[in-house]
Amino acid sequence: MEASRSLPSGVLEITEQNRNEILSGTPVEDVWGIGYKASEELKRYAVITAADFIRKDPVWVKKYMTIRGVMTQYELLGQPCIPLVTERAAPKSIQVSRTWGSVLESEEDVNCAIIDNVVKVGRLLRKDRLSAGAMSVYLRYGCRHNGECGYFTEDTYFSNRIMSDIELIQAARLLLRKIYRPGYRYTQGGIILYNFSDSNFRQRELFDEESYDRRLKYENLARVVDKINDHYGERVVYPSVLAVKDKKWRPQRKFLTNTWDSLKVG
Repeated sequence: MEASRSLPSGVLEITEQNRNEILSGTPVEDVWGIGYKASEELKRYAVITAADFIRKDPVWVKKYMTIRGVMTQYELLGQPCIPLVTERAAPKSIQVSRTWGSVLESEEDVNCAIIDNVVKVGRLLRKDRLSAGAMSVYLRYGCRHNGECGYFTEDTYFSNRIMSDIELIQAARLLLRKIYRPGYRYTQGGIILYNFSDSNFRQRELFDEESYDRRLKYENLARVVDKINDHYGERVVYPSVLAVKDKKWRPQRKFLTNTWDSLKVG
């Protein structure tokens, strides 16, 4: 539960003695698990504070908020029923894709658009401290509205899991060469990474120590670039191939929403 602004910050102990005072001063929308939309419905039935919420009949709460609402109500009453998750499970795949701002036809433009996605997916991969054992690249052509729509896709598995932008871009380019076909009008492209392992553990090359050392350099470079971009702003440092004036693949500002263009599947 989020404490209201009038309450002290930090760790707050709710006891039998202070529960009613604290819950009476906590707006119902500030209760974790309720949110703004549900709170608007609750207010129609005079449920304004967390204290009002715990006084409602559990049968009524279940009717309007399902069993999750009842569990939240019990939690506020001091009866634990929602398990505490201390560690977030690693995703099974990470995908970055977005419909492009313009139709792309040339291989150069499609290549830039895909690399732009690679940079995003690589950053997400390293943020989760993972290395990828496989990659899929896809291109969508045509428009769904008129029925002339299709996909070209290709995937690959890596003998050694990778996580640096340099290696991810190299792999994506090889896949793109297999699926790009001239004469098509491409409207979307995406990258999917999967088959993960912990990036902190690296298996050494048995007969190719040079490749192992080179991979470590690429990974260290990627981490440094991430730190610079975290500190000074996104895209302060990025691949030179993306330093073009006309970024045709960028979505038009008027069509942008607050939704992420990346998807993690757990």
